[in-house]
Amino acid sequence: MELKIFSFIDEALEFRNNYLEILEAISEKLNHFFLSNFSDCEGFLNVTSRVKSEQSIREKLIRNNFYRIYKDPQMATLGLSDLIGQRIESRFIKDEENIYYELLKKFNIQGEDGYYRSSKEENIYLRLSEKQPQIQRNGFEIYKIDGYYHYFKTKFKFELQIKSMVNLFWGEIDHSVLYKNYNYMITEDFFRDIMYSIKDNLTMIDRQLMLLYNQVGLMNGYREN
Repeated sequence: MELKIFSFIDEALEFRNNYLEILEAISEKLNHFFLSNFSDCEGFLNVTSRVKSEQSIREKLIRNNFYRIYKDPQMATLGLSDLIGQRIESRFIKDEENIYYELLKKFNIQGEDGYYRSSKEENIYLRLSEKQPQIQRNGFEIYKIDGYYHYFKTKFKFELQIKSMVNLFWGEIDHSVLYKNYNYMITEDFFRDIMYSIKDNLTMIDRQLMLLYNQVGLMNGYREN
């Protein structure tokens, strides 16, 4: 059984590596599109994109039992919702919502199964039928939207996240501390309470930074007048 699992994963990774050039090209196209069309949004900071690494794919295939769900290793790799990760970074938490509503405005051509595309790009689709922000299994909210890029006859999936500065930092904490040790963390009230306290403090920092930003804007306005 173990040999079959290892063989399955090796074939899935081989598919990823064989298509790596295409995946990286799609990643660049996504970056260019979101930068070109959302850089003028209030609070926009940056866009980033990455192709999922071999190690991350290996871990996810095992963790989600994809070797049991999919008979074909290629389909297992294509089934990863975050085979490509796309992120729009914003200044403050409130800006996440603003950018999300801009997505709704721009992606207004309906496709299939709740997916929509923009009039400016016929190959990029986002699933906008689901409620946002989503509630993660740790209880916190996140703007996380499934998407795919239509490349000839193949749909390469990507996951679009919208994150503010403090939520970028929180995401690193969550992934490194809670996500990789989730089964342990949920049984320990102490660790869970500490994580909630950190999140509350980051939310407070976000508000303070926004006050500073607005105050600097007012002062600059007075100087100009």
